[in-house]
Amino acid sequence: MITAISQISGFVGSLCLLLFGMEMLSNGIQKGAGNSLHSLLGKISGNRFTAVLTGMAVTAIIQSSGATTVMVVSFVNAEIINLSQAIGIIFGANIGTTVTAWIVSLFGFSFSIEAAAIPLFGFGFILKYFKKLKIHNFADCFMGFALLFMALGLLKASMNLKPESVAFLQDFNKLG
Repeated sequence: MITAISQISGFVGSLCLLLFGMEMLSNGIQKGAGNSLHSLLGKISGNRFTAVLTGMAVTAIIQSSGATTVMVVSFVNAEIINLSQAIGIIFGANIGTTVTAWIVSLFGFSFSIEAAAIPLFGFGFILKYFKKLKIHNFADCFMGFALLFMALGLLKASMNLKPESVAFLQDFNKLG
């Protein structure tokens, strides 16, 4: 029963961290995004083919389609791109997951996005002490990305089902 409570609390906590990171990222992007970012993302996602390629490339680089999808949702939330533009990028992110699997299987190279979260958060925290408001907005973006990466790692860890987790599933099944 204790493992069930710890798994549920880990799941809820990581989900809250994910939502807070998304909000922080969206607010930072909304306040700090200039016309250049709007036009760049508009050009990239305006054409369906380039949107799919962008989703593939970003997912292959950061090796997480979940993180790519969360970032795209943040861009939609910040009204930088619209939903129809986001569909192509998310589709490419799903294809990029396959590219990531090929990279890992061929070269044995794997990158953990959780490892980049703490330095990214620290960099954003340092930027918070600058006097310019635009730099503060970029700090929110960096810290939001870091929180997203941490939350995705915690979410994955909290939902890691092991043989002893069968009792958790049985307890959960008894609830209805």
